[in-house]
Amino acid sequence: MQVFLHLLDGTSSIVEIQPDTTLEDLLKSINCSNCRAVYQGTHLTSLEDLNANSNIYLTSDLDGGKKKKKKKVYTTKKKNKHIHKRVKMGIYSLYSVDGKGNVTQQRKTCPSCGPGIFMAQHWDRYYCGFCHTTIKMDA
Repeated sequence: MQVFLHLLDGTSSIVEIQPDTTLEDLLKSINCSNCRAVYQGTHLTSLEDLNANSNIYLTSDLDGGKKKKKKKVYTTKKKNKHIHKRVKMGIYSLYSVDGKGNVTQQRKTCPSCGPGIFMAQHWDRYYCGFCHTTIKMDA
C-alpha cells in the first residue's frame, strides 16, 4: 500500500508500505526518530488504521508552554529628572564692578578649558562641568 508522507521541511513523498512494516521502522527509514506521525488529526500509534493513498503528516516537539513573566511591582516612586532652571541675568553673578569701574571675576576659571569657562565652587573643591576637572581646596 502506498501513503503520502508530508515531511517537516514541507516536502511530500510517496512511500510504499508493506503489511508487516511498523511505525518505528517507517520513521527510522526517513531518519526522523523523534518525530510524531499524524493521521486524520490524531497521533498514530500503529500503521494498521491506514487506508490506501492516505496522508501522513510528520510533526516534532515544539518549545513552549512556559509561564508568562510577572510584571515587576515597584515599591518606591520613580525619581523625577532634574530640570534646568534658567536664572535671568545670571551672568551678573559671575562678575563684579567696583566703584572705580574695574570688572573682576567672582569665580575661578578652568585651567584646562581656558578663559570664559568658570568652575563651580563646592564646599571642598572646584569643579568644571565641561572637562570634569576637579581641584581640591586647601583646608
